[in-house]
Formats: sequence, structure tokens, C-alpha cells
Amino acid sequence: MGDGVARYRAGMPATKLPRGYWGPDRVRPILDRVQITVFEADLSDLGPGERSAVDELVAAGRILQELAELTEHHQALDARARLRAVHDRLGRPRETADLLELYEISQGPIATTLDNELLPFLPVDGWVPGRNVYPWAIDASEIEAFQAAHPDRRPAILGLHTVVRRTTPTALRRDLTTLRGHRELSALHPGLEAQLTALAAAADPEPLYAVPYSVAWPKRILGIADQLWRAAVAVEPEDGDFAAFLRQRSRDLLTDDNEAGDAAWVRGSFDHVDVVVGAHEPYDDDLFGAKAFFGLSILIRDEAGTRELRERTPHLQAIEDALPIDRHRTVAAEIPVGSFNVVAAFGQGQGTAAEILPNDPDLIRKYGRKIALRRNAAVHPQPFERLANRWQAVMAPGHHAELTPEGSFRQITWHEVGHYLGPDTTREGRPFDEALGEDGPPLEELKSELCSIFACEWLGRIGAFSPDEVRAVEAAQILAVLRPNRPLRSQPYPTIWHMLGNHLFDERVLRMADDGVHVDHARLPSAIEGMLAEVLATQDRGSRAESNAFIERLSAWSERHEWIATRIKAAERYRFRHARYEILGATRQGNATARPAG
Repeated sequence: MGDGVARYRAGMPATKLPRGYWGPDRVRPILDRVQITVFEADLSDLGPGERSAVDELVAAGRILQELAELTEHHQALDARARLRAVHDRLGRPRETADLLELYEISQGPIATTLDNELLPFLPVDGWVPGRNVYPWAIDASEIEAFQAAHPDRRPAILGLHTVVRRTTPTALRRDLTTLRGHRELSALHPGLEAQLTALAAAADPEPLYAVPYSVAWPKRILGIADQLWRAAVAVEPEDGDFAAFLRQRSRDLLTDDNEAGDAAWVRGSFDHVDVVVGAHEPYDDDLFGAKAFFGLSILIRDEAGTRELRERTPHLQAIEDALPIDRHRTVAAEIPVGSFNVVAAFGQGQGTAAEILPNDPDLIRKYGRKIALRRNAAVHPQPFERLANRWQAVMAPGHHAELTPEGSFRQITWHEVGHYLGPDTTREGRPFDEALGEDGPPLEELKSELCSIFACEWLGRIGAFSPDEVRAVEAAQILAVLRPNRPLRSQPYPTIWHMLGNHLFDERVLRMADDGVHVDHARLPSAIEGMLAEVLATQDRGSRAESNAFIERLSAWSERHEWIATRIKAAERYRFRHARYEILGATRQGNATARPAG
């Protein structure tokens, strides 16, 4: 034990840290409110090829974790390296060990504080909405002005898998060096090298340009692609479809185009192992909601849970036809859906309850979508105990028994199924992210939250769910609206939950009383349908001004919310969650974002 650790534990003066490094007085209050859950993966049913593939996928995840941190903050990896050096130089004291743990939990040098602020705990630049996929700290207006002057550049500037650069000799030289040193990337992105060469030679070049992720971060992208290919080779004798997907996704990372891999993932029939890997979700892009961020999750199929899901999805077309909108899509009678236990997760794969991919409307039209749910993350007793404590702190005693682990899992399940329901473009055929900008993703998530209740209540009416099962799903949804802090607009899920809570209070579904919050279950269905109608209409019209006004109208914070937040904070032991994974006795860690639990 280092001398610094002994002093810290004994309450003696702390080790003196360099300037800009948070001390224990700021770090420990956050770490003390993090619930760490260890998930043990049972791989006994896997064949030797599947087991080897899992090892290769874990190796890919470790590389992807670094890439995920780099896309979030341009100084993340350098800051982590300096922190480790300081840790060793000072004799590995508790103070720097805690900072390393906070970095792991936060997936970088920006922490979410107990007051819901995003602050740097290491000497780095503060949080910015464009993360590291745009020029650091650029204002959205500058990019909008560039697009107005150069409309032909919009597809590249707002591409799902492109990094926007300022046009400088250093940036151009670096990207051209990458293309000339990796001829495979130059060949897979035809015309890019010539474009950058012309830009470098121009007397008055355009101020911004974009390059694909594989060109921006070639070493790590190539490393991940190589590990996926190795996993494909290992699993090929036992699961040919899974191997085919891994090979396609390996190529996707080099082409910066998810289509081949998404098609193989949705249409393939895998045995025991599945993986979600790549850059898909744009929620962290708080400038335009356009850029995807990296995640990897390794999953093992839960056969019993998967059977239950597939027994109920044949009703989807009837549920779609009942939605409060005058146009409906055709929903497949059978959708690719599965219940899984997560083995390990990295990047955006951490803190995720389920995945439904692809997101691109064209790919959905061609191949459909697939849902992968994480049963062990939802029903594990340790995280559920935290949720139950919050529920019982706020709700009236008569409602305490309504919240159950299975209800929480079903709410997550039908949220993901909800993405299959309702329009997937505006009435004019425009994608939501194009029409609504950064409002597009949160409105889509709000639609799916509402659809989860709408669908389960519909299934309850035909006897597919019991009244108690429906009420448990409703309880899980109501739990989400009980917020310990006022959400930031940059936090999509807390924002939509807060909006839904305000709506339920406005519609007198939720009512404050001396003994806690009461639920009028008779009012709930019409309140859900009314809000769902408004969300669907907003998506249908595709007006960004309308979507922004809708979000603002339902984002008010009042004394009622302070009362709820005070009750939650007084009762909660943990504010944040973090997952660690154990595979055959060896701990594989992914880094979980310190985000509000629940």
C-alpha cells in the first residue's frame, strides 16, 4: 500500500495533486453515488469457435473504447495517459486511483456531477456540444453559414460517419498522409484524395471540409476491423451467418457505410452469440444530431425470453392501425427480435438497455430492423433495488407493489418495438433527422416511450397481458418521469421523461398528496394517446420550429419537481450506474457513462 493511500484512508492530509486535477472533496461524492454491478457471463453453452470469437470481440471492444473516448473529447486519451503517469509518479495514491475510476465511469475527462453539470475533472477543455466530430467548440451557426454558401457540401459535412475539419495545412497534410499510406482507404473512398489535394493547392480554400471516420482515425478503425475479421474466422465452422455478418461489419468500418453489415445482421440467423458494433446512434451530437458514435456489445441469446417476445409481435399491425394518425405503415408479421444477456459492452454500448437497428429509413425499407434486448441488465436485483427505492420514496404506498423487474423489462422491450410503429419519415418523405435536426432523435424516443404503454394496454385488452402485467409496465414508465435533477437539453432521455411527466401531471394522471404521488390509472390511456397523437403529428409535419416549441412547452421545472427531486435524493444511495463484466473468471471492463440512473 502506498503512503498516499494510507494517509487518505486515515483521514490525514491528502496527496498534493497537480493543478486542474480534482481532489477527494469533489471526486468522492460522485464515486460514492455510483452503483457498480458485476455481470457474470455463462458461456458454457458456446462452442469452441464461439468462445474464441468472444475473445476477439472483447479485444475489438478495448480498441473501440479508446475510439469512443476520443470522439467525445479531443484531449481524452492524452489526459488519461498523463493521469496514469501522475498516478505512478506519486506512488499510486488513493486520490489518483479515484480519478482513474472516475475517468472509467465517465468514459473520459468530463464528469456528470450530482447537480447534473458536465464539468472537466482533469486539466482539459470543458464540454462542448459538437464533441470531437466537429472543430472543437465550433458554433452551429458557422456550419450553417458554410452549408448555405456551399449546399453541395452538406452531405459530407453532416454525414453520419464524417469528421468536420477546419481547412489548415496541418489537417490536410495529416489526412493526405493517411490516404497515401493506406491505399485501401483511398480506394474505398474514391475521389477523396484528389479533393483534398485540390483543397491544399487552392489559393482561397473553403474554410471547412470533412473526412470519413476511417481516415480520421485509421489506426483504431483498422484494429477493430482486424479483430472482427479474426472473430469471423474463429466462428465460421459453427455459425456461418454470424461469421458473414462479422466480415461485412469489418468492411463497413473501412467504407464508413453500414449497409452491408446491417443487412447481414437483420437478415441473418445466428446461434448463441450476437454483437452490436459500429457507429449508429447520433444522440451525443448536440449540434445537429447527425454524427454517430461508437459502441460494441457482446450478447448471448436468452431463449425463454425470446420465445415470449415472438408470441406477441404478430399483433403489431393491429397496434399500428390503432395509432392516432391518419397514415400507417405495413408492419411485418414477424420481426427479428431477441432477448439476450450482455457479456461485455464498450463505448455507447454501456448504459444501453436495448438496441434497434438500423436507423436509416432506406435501410429499414430494404432490410427491416432487428431488436436486441438485454434481459440481465433489466432484471438484475441490484439495479432494480435502486429503482424500487426511488419509486417508494416518491409514490404513495398504495402503488409501491406495482413496480416489478419484469415490468421494467417489458417497458424497455415495447419501447424498442415502438420504433417499428408510426411514420418513419415526414409526410413529405424527409427523414426526421433532416427535417427536425437535433430534435429528431429525442422525439423519436418519446414516440417509442408512448408506444410502449399504448401497445401494452392494447395487448392487455385482448388478454395477451394480465392487468397486473400492464400496470407493472405503466409503473416502469411513470418511474422514469421522476427526475432527481432538472434535465439538460443535451440529455435526450431525461428530457423526454421530464416532458412526459409534465404531461401526466397536466392531464391529472399524476397527483401530489401528503403521502406521495398518486396515479389515476383510468385517465392514463387517454393521456398517453393524446400525447402520442401530438408527437406523431409533429413528426408528420416535420417542422423544426414546432418540435422545438413542443419540447420547450413541456420542459418547465417547478416546486413540484423540486419536491420530487428532494424525496429522491433523500432516499437514494446511488445516482449513477456502472457495469463490469466477468467472463470465465477474467474481468472484462467496459466504461459506463456516469449518467442519471433510470
